[in-house]
Amino acid sequence: MRNFWVTIVLLFGLSCSAAAELVTERHQLADSINTLTGFPSCVPPVFIYRMSVNGNDIFIRANKTLSAVAWTEASVYQLRLSISRWVLGHDYGRVTIYTDGHEVSELIVSPKLPKGDTANLAGHHIALWASHGIYFNTKEQQWRFQRATLWTTVEDIFSVVFARHVAQMLTNAGAEVYQPRGQIGDSAAMAIGPSGYPRWMEAARYWLQYTGAPDSVIYDPNPVITAEGDTLRDHYKEDIHCRTKWVNWLNRDSVHIDACLALHTDGYTIREYDSAMIGTLVIYNEKDIDGSLTFADGRSRFLNRSFANIVQSQIVSDIRRSICPEWPRRQLLNGDYYEARGPKVPTVLVEMLSHIQMSDMHYGLDPRFQFLMARAIYKGVGRFLEGDSLVVQPLPVKAFGMELAGQELTLKWEERTDSLEPTAMPDYYIIEEQEEDGAWHERAKAYGTTHITFPIGTHTRYQYRVIAANKGGLSYPSETLSCYRGGDSTVLIVNAFDEVRGPEWYADTACAGIIPGSMPIYDGVAYHYLGAQWQYDRAEEWFSDDAGGCGWGECWRDEAGKPQVGNTHDFPVQIGRQLQRKNISYYSANHKAVNLSEIKNTPIIIFDEKEFTRLREH
Repeated sequence: MRNFWVTIVLLFGLSCSAAAELVTERHQLADSINTLTGFPSCVPPVFIYRMSVNGNDIFIRANKTLSAVAWTEASVYQLRLSISRWVLGHDYGRVTIYTDGHEVSELIVSPKLPKGDTANLAGHHIALWASHGIYFNTKEQQWRFQRATLWTTVEDIFSVVFARHVAQMLTNAGAEVYQPRGQIGDSAAMAIGPSGYPRWMEAARYWLQYTGAPDSVIYDPNPVITAEGDTLRDHYKEDIHCRTKWVNWLNRDSVHIDACLALHTDGYTIREYDSAMIGTLVIYNEKDIDGSLTFADGRSRFLNRSFANIVQSQIVSDIRRSICPEWPRRQLLNGDYYEARGPKVPTVLVEMLSHIQMSDMHYGLDPRFQFLMARAIYKGVGRFLEGDSLVVQPLPVKAFGMELAGQELTLKWEERTDSLEPTAMPDYYIIEEQEEDGAWHERAKAYGTTHITFPIGTHTRYQYRVIAANKGGLSYPSETLSCYRGGDSTVLIVNAFDEVRGPEWYADTACAGIIPGSMPIYDGVAYHYLGAQWQYDRAEEWFSDDAGGCGWGECWRDEAGKPQVGNTHDFPVQIGRQLQRKNISYYSANHKAVNLSEIKNTPIIIFDEKEFTRLREH
């Protein structure tokens, strides 16, 4: 009997030792897989829950992080090969890997895009919104932002910057764009809401209510009833739900929505690595709110994963190739977010960057990055809908100039190539004209040339801009130039101010942030500035979104809703008005379109950054 128990104890010891070795092996293998995924440190690491080996058969069950990789046939093959080599020491293992309820081969997203019908987005209907917006907290009986006020802005209005660009680019490509929040510039949206801010700053719930959306879209059917019998609605929750219910209402009753986009910035941070970048996360959901795996038209909701992958790949590729080679690609996340699973149409939720992490906002506050991010999102949507058929709309022209000779005006410009997109070449140009301060209208088209000449009248101030066009759509307009034929003397106005940029930053071991007094040079007129940063202490942690609780990076809120004038690209017009009042003839040009040394006997007015600074200060 004693020998029996000795044998049992020895076997138990051996099995414990083998189990311990297997656990160690699982952890080591997970570490190796984490290296393969390439995720930044903010992503939860891959963890292997279970691993079994039977001859050459290896079975692995991993956590959800492994499913968030944009797997291709090649990368799945490499994953299986690496595991076989790690576990068995050779290449011939039969490896089965489960994550998030799928064998990893089921998560492969094809790098090949479908062939669409057209080069642009004409005929497509796209729903788009910019994250949150101020809301009324019924418990506290006050209006509040939905996120922390940091780095001179807040997600509620910062995301609007990107949404405005994306909406314009999609529209320029021919798409119909629908948004559930009021828009800057709309007369109704400029009216003052209950909060004292413009309506465009309010959450979608209020704009949809204002525009007459049905109660079933706006209200939660199960509000809280207080002891006094009052109905206490959760406007925060209703705002999240109303956007997706609005999409389904539109899609059912009015239009066919082809794609839906929710644009956010993320509240994720890494305090122990506060100088790290967070990057771009894209969220989809393979089930809708009713648990269905298909859309109404019968297509699989797994199409959302392809949509998300196309958009995320475009964003990361464009940023890495042009501005930031180390821009992180976060998860391709099958996430249980209402905005991702609510719409019954192809939908992605894009967390473009972290609005908390300083390194992300160093880029995020730069207008050039904002344009690049938005253009990548537009291209991602376009490629999801039209695949390889998509022709990308051109970039704005450059070196725009004028020459005035008697009654004839010559306009000239240069094509701006897009190093990221070979299809984004202009086929022709549209010249738009404005008389005095009237409406813009098309004056002419130019084919196969980058200059055009036509007569102009006297004693009328004219403005001109050029729009590049191709089969994919229209570029943004060029800068605006101005001219006037009046008196005998003639002046040349040279615009030497092309700059747009973000604020200047500093950092040391204890404090960091935006240099006091440093302001961005916005692209046009901006509305997302809240106030200057006042909290510079790196150690100051967030504990609430209220004033005084946002932690490191917190800013004042005294400028909320006020327009901030940047480079409006029309300074010759502003100077020209003054010359017109004195009946002085003038024409104008960008500094890259003229050689000042060749200008003889013509007075020159140069508008540069020094003049812009003086103008902004006064």
